[in-house]
Amino acid sequence: MRVTKQSIKNMKRVVPIAILGMLTFNITGHTEGIDNKANAFANLYLKLCMKNINDFESLRTQLTNNKLSKFPPEQAALFLRGQQGDAWPIPHQGKLGNFVLVLPSDKRFCAIHARRADQTEVEQQFTRLVSKAPPPLVSELKKEEEVETSKNGRTHTISYAWSLPQANRKILFTLTTASSENASLQALGSTAIITE
Repeated sequence: MRVTKQSIKNMKRVVPIAILGMLTFNITGHTEGIDNKANAFANLYLKLCMKNINDFESLRTQLTNNKLSKFPPEQAALFLRGQQGDAWPIPHQGKLGNFVLVLPSDKRFCAIHARRADQTEVEQQFTRLVSKAPPPLVSELKKEEEVETSKNGRTHTISYAWSLPQANRKILFTLTTASSENASLQALGSTAIITE
């Protein structure tokens, strides 16, 4: 096979996705003493959003085939923010109500919502997962900011992007957390494919 500038350009678009599909992480190996909900959030984020970045439609099909009940459209709309798609309540320790998986239609985007999870512990686990990319990918801190909101109080957002050097296609990992016990949502982690 002849290597051309175009084939290198195409590889730069695809390689980050292919490499992410081969990654294996062990969240539980690093979480002794960690809040159970923070640990569950990190595991759900890894197993559902990070590991399925190659094909969210296959994840949607798996969930449907396994007969995991999804929210009716009017309830899913609360999580989809005006987009078409699906939202599933994810059981934790035999109970529903704390975690929700969101997959908008026709987008390379996945999100996990947690009603309750310790802010500090969720942020530590998220940073451990995404601050260092597997070679040859590089990880770049894209954003870190705090904002005062009416629904969740003070929120903290962190995002990292993984890509090959000088590639314009990136995998964006974003986490927004809130420490307030009265927040309607204490953690929201998303994974998306972006082009810069």
